[in-house]
Amino acid sequence: MDEGPLRRQSTEWVIIHEAGTQYLFAERGDSGSVVVNEGGEMRGLLIGGAAAMGFAYMTPYATLVSDIENITGRQVIL
Repeated sequence: MDEGPLRRQSTEWVIIHEAGTQYLFAERGDSGSVVVNEGGEMRGLLIGGAAAMGFAYMTPYATLVSDIENITGRQVIL
């Protein structure tokens, strides 16, 4: 079966709201936001979710960089 040039596998992490905490991790309109850890390091990019259900999806930084480098043939430098 020919998968074609645009077929790609994606890797996302699901972030689940911890019961009993005051704030949700993400809300409507937050897609595209950079996700950082407690040390302020970039961990990924928020791509969507369901705030009312208490979860969000994030694409890991390493996956983004690898995909950009594979498609462009260039090295990502931040």
